[in-house]
This record gives sequence, structure tokens and C-alpha cells, in this order.
Amino acid sequence: MSITGLATLCLALVTAASAGFTAWMAIKTSDLAEENKKLIAQEEKHHRERYRPYCVPLTNNIETIVDFNAVVGERSNFQGMRPGIVIPEHAMAVWLIIKNQGLGPALNVRFHFDDIDGRRISKDFLVAHMLPPGEYSNFLSEIPRESFPAQEFSDQVFEPNDVANHVYFIVCEYESIFGENFYSNVAKGYRDPALTSDGKNRLRLARPRTPPVVFFEGTDPAPAIWHMPSPSKPTPSTFLKLPLPDDNAPTPQ
Repeated sequence: MSITGLATLCLALVTAASAGFTAWMAIKTSDLAEENKKLIAQEEKHHRERYRPYCVPLTNNIETIVDFNAVVGERSNFQGMRPGIVIPEHAMAVWLIIKNQGLGPALNVRFHFDDIDGRRISKDFLVAHMLPPGEYSNFLSEIPRESFPAQEFSDQVFEPNDVANHVYFIVCEYESIFGENFYSNVAKGYRDPALTSDGKNRLRLARPRTPPVVFFEGTDPAPAIWHMPSPSKPTPSTFLKLPLPDDNAPTPQ
């Protein structure tokens, strides 16, 4: 083989080796990029978990998980309430503390009531638009008389007494600064005499009066006790409380 041919062969081998090395480097670079993505995703997940808010409903002494008898019921039964409150003495009310026990701020903090069957029986009570870590909000409100549309679009009325007597879960919903939804759930104490007066389920007496708070991701899946119109049926404007057009109104030119 001539010197020129030998040089050409060597050059071809070097070029092939260089191409192979370039391909190997491309694979390794791609693998490294994937590993970096995983590390970034893990770090972001850890960051989100670290700064996740944890909102807890407390009795107004700011020390114990809500005692339902102390936070929901007739206002005259609430202990330690300062004078001058505009809520009537015999009105049904809710008075509790929502505290953010997490390391990140909680946004759009609100709560509602569910009954023992896991159905929502109240609208949302807005507590705070933003609750910093370690801070709490003192919430007091009269339980309103609610009117909801029934199956035939006639009003279904829930009296405050009905809501106060049937509340079994206090559900607090909130969001993180990353746009994630969370909620906490506190069930009524199992040692409440009202729950064992029927003589059944005596084992409930051996359980703590105030069960711990349970935290969940997402929003409360409990269906509302009031009837909502079927999405497959036409919805009249009365459901949305929209004014009907005036037949005698002049036609716009």
C-alpha cells in the first residue's frame, strides 16, 4: 500500500473514532441532562414539600384542636367572648382559630362544614387571603340562613340550627404559593354524648374526644347536600339569580 493510501486509511480510522467518540459524548450529555432534570425535579419537590402550609382549626384558646361544642352553636354558649359583639346572643354562630402550622404561607384560607355522611352542608367561610407561617386568624361569624336551588329550581332552605346540629367535619381548604390545593379535616369528638345516646357503638367512648387533624392534597371531594342542576339540562336564569328581561323595555336603537 502506498504512503498516500496508508495516510488515507489512518485518516479514515481517526475520523471514525472521532465520530464514535462524538456520538458517545452526545449520549453521555443526554444522560447527564436527564439526571440534571431529575435532580431539579427532586429539589423542586423537596422545596414545595418543605414550604407546604398546614392549616389547623383550633378552639379559641389557640392551644387545642377544635372542640365542636366550643366553636359551633348558640353564641351565648361561647366562653371568653369580648363584649360588644354585634351577633345576637341566641343566634347560631361559629367562632374558631385557623392557624398555619407549616413553613410556607397559605393562600385563600377558608372552611366549611360537612355532615356525618360526608356531604357539604354550608358554603365557604373566608378566613384570610394570606396566612403567613406560624400565624393565626381569629374567625367569628353568624351562621347564615342559606337558600339553595333544589331539583326543580325552587329554593331549598337550610336553617342555621340545622347546620349547627348536623356539622360533623370542619374542613379547611387553602393553597400554597406554588398553586397547589390542600385541605385539612377534623371530625367531631367520638366521646360526644350526643353521638352515643342511642346505645350503639360504645367503642367510640374509648377514643379521644378531639381526633387529630388529617391533611390531604387537593380539595374536599364531599358533594354538596343541596341539589345542583344536571349539566345535560337547560338551566333557567332563575338558578343564577339573573334578572329577567323587561318585555316593556324600549328596544335599543
